[in-house]
Amino acid sequence: MKLKPFKLEPQYRDYVWGGDRLRPGYMPTAEVWAVHENNTIANGDMAGSTLADIVTQSGVDLLGTKVTRRVGNRFPILIKLLDCNQWLSLQVHPNDVQAVELEGAGQFGKTEAWYFFDAAENAEILCGTRDGITKADIERTIKDGTILDCANRVHVRRGDYVLIPAGTIHALGPGLLVYEVQESSDITYRVFDWNRPASAGRKLHIEQSIRVIDPLLRSQIQSSTDSIETSLVTCDYFTLDKIVPSEPVSTNTAGESFHALTVIEGSTQVDGNGWSVPLEKYESLMIPACSGEYTIQKQTGCQLLRATA
Repeated sequence: MKLKPFKLEPQYRDYVWGGDRLRPGYMPTAEVWAVHENNTIANGDMAGSTLADIVTQSGVDLLGTKVTRRVGNRFPILIKLLDCNQWLSLQVHPNDVQAVELEGAGQFGKTEAWYFFDAAENAEILCGTRDGITKADIERTIKDGTILDCANRVHVRRGDYVLIPAGTIHALGPGLLVYEVQESSDITYRVFDWNRPASAGRKLHIEQSIRVIDPLLRSQIQSSTDSIETSLVTCDYFTLDKIVPSEPVSTNTAGESFHALTVIEGSTQVDGNGWSVPLEKYESLMIPACSGEYTIQKQTGCQLLRATA
């Protein structure tokens, strides 16, 4: 039986910096893990299985030829929605080689990208280091608690996006709703946590941070338009596109990669050969690589993001 597209049950994380916009009435809801290998399938014949189960059973039919050549039968990305009510920790992630060296065999590093689908006036992020900062500066300021002096502070607006390679120090500020796509890794090294108590399970990772921070990395904030289909980010680990279906948008997995669709505004309907799925705000749809052609139907006020690997 041919594998059909399916929705995923979201998983919620209630970290201290979260708000209540992603799950009204539940404070703090910091993150929605929208697409992850441990998410449960919400509909269809496979309901109740995890995404990892389907990867094991279906392999290339779900992942695609391009993905399996690179990572085998592993689901390679993680997609989150974040509600930033306070500053997140200043943090850094290792690259693939460092992840194995520091955390063990089989670990992915963590290159990620952010799309800001809402932003308060004067919202800010920290991203990369200021010009002229050296590795010695990084080590000294991490140890004496003045690392913020090295960080590059940037204003962001709704519709902006940025790619954050592994090794880049970064932090999200208050007033942001963020779509994040990343390698499938939960390795985070906290550099500075705004003096929150480490006893709350938020310890700092001083030696690991010094090891992996690259002071030469600083990411460029870019602004998107509301074109029908816009390519935002392409890197070795994923691609990210923005879709505003003011007209029907037809596309094709071509057997190369799954497509993960997440609605960030409004609602839509996605139709393919023998299937049709309505998709509401903040819902995600996994379209297996074997699905071939499909169409995102015209829907005024809808915006969605499409991640492939």
